[in-house]
Amino acid sequence: MHYTVRAKKFTLSIQRCRIQKELSVRFRASKSPQSVRGLTLLELLIAVLILAILLAIGIPSFSGLSQDLRLKGAGFALLETVHQARTEAIKRNLDNITVKFISSGGTWCYRITDTPAACSSCDMTGQTNQCDVEGDGIVKGAGSADYQGVALNNSFSGGVITISNRRGTMPAGNATFSMGSDKSVRVRVSNIGRVSLCVPSTSEAITGVEGC
Repeated sequence: MHYTVRAKKFTLSIQRCRIQKELSVRFRASKSPQSVRGLTLLELLIAVLILAILLAIGIPSFSGLSQDLRLKGAGFALLETVHQARTEAIKRNLDNITVKFISSGGTWCYRITDTPAACSSCDMTGQTNQCDVEGDGIVKGAGSADYQGVALNNSFSGGVITISNRRGTMPAGNATFSMGSDKSVRVRVSNIGRVSLCVPSTSEAITGVEGC
């Protein structure tokens, strides 16, 4: 009986050693560099193709969003300038405060001034105390240098919005900012002094701006 027990223990010991050896071999094999599988050429080509498709979809969307932001920025800047000019007219009690539109050689700008005839250039060289109010030397407005690729057209007589110092009224008209022939925004001015931003019916939709 003692021999039988010893034989069983010996057999179990051998089996335990075999199992440990097998586990050790498997563990070393899993750590071997040869067991790490790389990408095949086909898989790499598929990944590149998917990336190209995503870029083709995303780039036009980003470009359109960039155009929307520039157009809205230009429109809101003019809208704010008109409100600022009206405030100046009422505060200073002046009836000759204007927003003067200037365009030359593909560039454009607009300025708040009480001397619109003398304010004739977007380049401030030689324009000291001309494109300002009461010679204060402060230039208020914006121009094409601030909004690259944006064109401006306006329907105001003589390119001037003259603001009344009593009720802040002004002549009706509009100024349209555009990029190409597809997208534009319009600043509308009513003769009772209401100023609003909208998208003309001929333009593609601009996110966040209502139609005219």
